[in-house]
Amino acid sequence: MKYIVISITALICIVPFSVFAQNGATDAGSVVFDIGSIIDFTIYTGDLYKGDNQVTDITIGSGVTYLNCSYFVIDNLAIGGEILFNSVKIKGNDDPDTMFAIEPIVSYYTPLMDKLYFRTSVGVMFISIQFAGFTDSITQLGFGFGGGITYLLTPQLGIYGGVTYATALDAEFDGETIPGSAFDIIDIGIGLSIFL
Repeated sequence: MKYIVISITALICIVPFSVFAQNGATDAGSVVFDIGSIIDFTIYTGDLYKGDNQVTDITIGSGVTYLNCSYFVIDNLAIGGEILFNSVKIKGNDDPDTMFAIEPIVSYYTPLMDKLYFRTSVGVMFISIQFAGFTDSITQLGFGFGGGITYLLTPQLGIYGGVTYATALDAEFDGETIPGSAFDIIDIGIGLSIFL
């Protein structure tokens, strides 16, 4: 279901911007949509994922699902927003932990050679986490940092691979402070980019 919602959202966003297609993928005025991840390897770390019943969890395949839409304000520099969702079962829990995040993001594409770019990004994440076994969810602020390679298969379609690190700041939950070290994600993913 979540893939259907993301696909419909992508189409709704792509069609209105199609008239703005530029000659170069990362030229000023272009728009990029990232859809991911096709292949994903995610490591969940932090104090919440350690202890007698919980350990660092590794998920292959399901990982993080997200849609990014960014506008190139100048050549190679894009500003936009990202929506992320993930769900993972941690060892010792019957139900999954789920996370939803909205992230304003800034990305820079460094041309390496024809059709190949090195992309770096940084964003501020507004995160809502529902932990297994709890009725209340927490909302907190975090940061995401990423880097990777984008290769243009066609002038408008690219494939990318990269690493993202996200960490959450302190938050209150059930009357206790959850430290910033409680929830960290290291995500290695491959996805698609559409340039218009």
